[in-house]
Amino acid sequence: MQQVLVYSDSLILIPRGPIARKFTDAAGKSAGLADAYRDIASELGCDFFDADQHERLGRALAACVAGLSGFSPLAQR
Repeated sequence: MQQVLVYSDSLILIPRGPIARKFTDAAGKSAGLADAYRDIASELGCDFFDADQHERLGRALAACVAGLSGFSPLAQR
């Protein structure tokens, strides 16, 4: 049986940059999304990871994935 990690992306609080207008009201539209993903992952017996700040995200996600059973990092080149 494969393990599944459900990942919820971080919220967009203040859209910036040239495509910011695509994300108008992104915070309102995504409110509660992480909680919904967490509930579904729990119901399905999946692991869940809630994203936060990008630097912290990378470190936390790496630690989460490394702790999954059956994880084997690629051999260094």
